[in-house]
Amino acid sequence: MPTGILIDDLNNKIFREELDYDIKNIKEENFILEKNLNNEQCYIYEQIIESLNNKRQNSFFIYGHRGISKTYSWNTIITKIKSNNKIVLAVALFGIALLLLPKGKTAHLRFRIPLSIDKFSTCHIKKRTQLAKLIEKILLRLWDKVSMNNKNCFEALDKILRDLRNNFG
Repeated sequence: MPTGILIDDLNNKIFREELDYDIKNIKEENFILEKNLNNEQCYIYEQIIESLNNKRQNSFFIYGHRGISKTYSWNTIITKIKSNNKIVLAVALFGIALLLLPKGKTAHLRFRIPLSIDKFSTCHIKKRTQLAKLIEKILLRLWDKVSMNNKNCFEALDKILRDLRNNFG
């Protein structure tokens, strides 16, 4: 008999959308991506995956000039996490970065960050909503082009995540 939590997850539309992929295909894609990592990418990949698996750290920065395959590294990490049926939310400020990340969305849309933002702003996510429940189950929030964002975006997200975490227990 399904539990109430399982039924609640099945009724959560955005939760189902994030898990709407073929695990077999994702595993095959991850195998190919892993095989083609260079030594530096492989080291970064292993460190991040190991850290996530051991729930040690949740802030990672992959940075460098254009053309060093940062997106390739992120996609390899994303496919690994998804191959274990976990949730990754990939966001970016705008533009081409969204198209290069699987199911990428703008940070403003995904986290309901106000477009006009200041130090008093907060995200518009209410407790016990489908989005709040999705955020509770995320293994990794991937934010591409992070240096191009206003610091108030991160502070607004931090405020709401702290508030939601208090609700999660």
